[in-house]
Amino acid sequence: MVRWLRLAVPVIGATLAMPAAASRVHDLLALVADGARFGTVAVAAGTLRVRDDDGEHTISVRVLARGRTLRVEAGGTTALVRGTKALVLQDGRPHVRRDVALGGSNVLLQDLAVFTTQTLHFPQISDDGPMGVVVTSAPRQPSIYALVVHTINPKHARITRTKYFRHAVNNLVKRSRFTDFVYVADGWRPQTSTWDGVDDTRASELTLVWRTGPTVPWRLFRPIGLAESSDGIFD
Repeated sequence: MVRWLRLAVPVIGATLAMPAAASRVHDLLALVADGARFGTVAVAAGTLRVRDDDGEHTISVRVLARGRTLRVEAGGTTALVRGTKALVLQDGRPHVRRDVALGGSNVLLQDLAVFTTQTLHFPQISDDGPMGVVVTSAPRQPSIYALVVHTINPKHARITRTKYFRHAVNNLVKRSRFTDFVYVADGWRPQTSTWDGVDDTRASELTLVWRTGPTVPWRLFRPIGLAESSDGIFD
């Protein structure tokens, strides 16, 4: 009987720990999602600098944000991004695309999406140290990634680093880092974001200046407004 009890205690302890761990990651990700959502309309303008073996080039980037939807205008691409879905204007019509890279960079539209808990499938805490809490998860499909690993600053409930795995969970293709945060539209927004390739030599740096207050027509956040200009907002 004593031997049986000794064997049973670790099993019972593990069973009790699982709900606690699940609750912790759920609560943490819920805070991250709340902070990522844009409580009011915000806009940002900046540049995306791309470096590879052929040299370096820069493109202009403009972002309009409301709630969990982004309108991204960069390098001739105009798109609406929400979760793992990107609606891109092509030939005057919107098309669902998930593999569009901005200006020849290694930055995909999905990488810019506002974080939501619905984009992750069975997330788990894989580490907790000085760099932050590391959450590993397969993304909910459809997604171009097989696995994503987020490092979260628990004090401010914001993602500071991400690793992206494509095709297989052991195929790391790039890493990103988010810095220079400012508090805009009820959340912390990175002003500098970098992506470094693992399977190629491309490196990308996105710098944005965020602000709130402009009046943005609701149509610009809808498919019917993808072909409309946002020039007046940034003048």
